[in-house]
Amino acid sequence: MKNIATCLVLIVICLAPGLGRAEEHIRLCFEEWAPFAETREGVARGIQVDIMQQAFDRAGLPVSFEEMPYVRCRQDVKQGRYDGILASSYEYDLFPVGLSVLRWEMAVFVHEDYPASIFASLDDFLGLQVGIVDGYDYGDDIMGRRNEWDVQDAPDALFNLRKLAKKRIDFTFADILWGNSVKRRENLPVKALFPTISSVPQYTYFNDDHAVLIPRIEAAMQEMKEDGTIETIYLRETGLGIPSRWLAQ
Repeated sequence: MKNIATCLVLIVICLAPGLGRAEEHIRLCFEEWAPFAETREGVARGIQVDIMQQAFDRAGLPVSFEEMPYVRCRQDVKQGRYDGILASSYEYDLFPVGLSVLRWEMAVFVHEDYPASIFASLDDFLGLQVGIVDGYDYGDDIMGRRNEWDVQDAPDALFNLRKLAKKRIDFTFADILWGNSVKRRENLPVKALFPTISSVPQYTYFNDDHAVLIPRIEAAMQEMKEDGTIETIYLRETGLGIPSRWLAQ
């Protein structure tokens, strides 16, 4: 009888760490990026927030989301103060969930009195003032041309759009869906040139300590894609569903 009791105690001790991990509360941070991620009346909401909330629910993992500047979010994830970053790209020292459900579709934004409405070439902006967010990786096509412009560093993309509205810079780069939502919300005299210049898939990234969660999250997201949940969330937030041009890429 004593041996049985001892064995039971040992089993409980061995299982306890696993139980603790299963109940760990995962903390994801994000930069404001409507309609994908934002804080509404104190609650994190948006397309990507809602998709990941459901994915974590299906995986049986408690999760919370907190908005903060991108540079701080990325640094906090790397240093372990947060477990993952909700939506990003080119985070080579972090670990991505392999399924992307959104894109950073970047457009050139100009003041509304700019004479053209079509984007032809970056050559049209030689020598002009551009707002660039410190810490963003805009891709080689843009980053390799910084010396051709008068670069004005900024803490975030919203700061750039507000500067552009006041003609304190000549142009900037921003996600077209987010930029147009800010334009409508704040009634800014800016416009996006079309076509967009790049479309980069965005992923949820985890730090090394939480990369083990990725297969569970991927499985839940794949299930949501197949049963139409992701499309339903897009329809609710935008009225249009997933942009068809993304599906062709």
